[in-house]
Amino acid sequence: RKSYRPGENSFSPGARLPNTVKETKIKTCKQNRTHSFLYLSGLHSDPRLHIDFKRKKFVYKIQLDYPTWKVSIWSTAEYCHAEGWISNTKSARNTYVVGLSKQTKIPIYVADRSVTQPIKVKTAQYTLILTRRSRGERGAFPEKVNHNVCLMRQECDRMIFPKEPCGLQATGNDSWNTIKTRNAKLPECESGNVPGAWLVPCADCSDANSCYWKQAVWQPNKCSHHRPSLKLAQRSYDGKNILFLGDSTLRRIMYYMMEYINGSLTEWRLSHSSLVYSNINGGRTHISFLYYPSLQKHSSPINKALKTLVKISHPVRNSSSTVLVVG
Repeated sequence: RKSYRPGENSFSPGARLPNTVKETKIKTCKQNRTHSFLYLSGLHSDPRLHIDFKRKKFVYKIQLDYPTWKVSIWSTAEYCHAEGWISNTKSARNTYVVGLSKQTKIPIYVADRSVTQPIKVKTAQYTLILTRRSRGERGAFPEKVNHNVCLMRQECDRMIFPKEPCGLQATGNDSWNTIKTRNAKLPECESGNVPGAWLVPCADCSDANSCYWKQAVWQPNKCSHHRPSLKLAQRSYDGKNILFLGDSTLRRIMYYMMEYINGSLTEWRLSHSSLVYSNINGGRTHISFLYYPSLQKHSSPINKALKTLVKISHPVRNSSSTVLVVG
């Protein structure tokens, strides 16, 4: 038997733990293969998840807490010359973003590296199914209850403006229903970048889990963004080339916009690469998306990602017909 630790790209004997991973118990692998079937000896993650691993249990359903949105997965094998490959590739480790609306399925194949073509050898397949709890899962929103009105400009763990408050703040305003009626009477905002904050109804502004986050609305200061009619929105997007550069949240915003302009959503893809659509608004609007930032350690700089996005969105004109959305 030899000792080994899970490494960044391979699990060779003596490999060191990644810096981001806390101490993992050292495992031992077998030099001589005693089973016709290859098995894993462990499944590991960063951050560490509760995985009740059993060598002959092949499917694991794991629920992540809301704050955990990114996780790295790797494995260790019983047989020293075996290795767990993720998603039918030769990658022994991968990082995933786990959204709120869809399961993330991660297949891991146990390959024998001592044979010439390990991918063709009959192997065990383990599957991780990751889901993520919604923030403050509280069921149906009770309309008639006088909820507190709480305000949030930015998350404390992802601050954009270091000198401004973060997290939920009490507003001291009237009830949620009253503030919604009052804000609907505010004048139309003349600009799309008027400063503002998120308003959310909560039982207690000091407890984020007491809030109904699905009811949260973006409220600009002293004005309001009124929902445009379908015809006005379609005219506004005529002849536009809209480029989206960002993460899964921005991808959802893009699909919401496509659904509103087209009247329905005929295609939806959970893509971490690029997407191009030319059938929007009767073919009068072109939309493209590039996932950024990449989850790999050596991500391309944002200027290179932008050049890639421009290339797939060709032709791009230096005029008001081109709209870049980053987020």
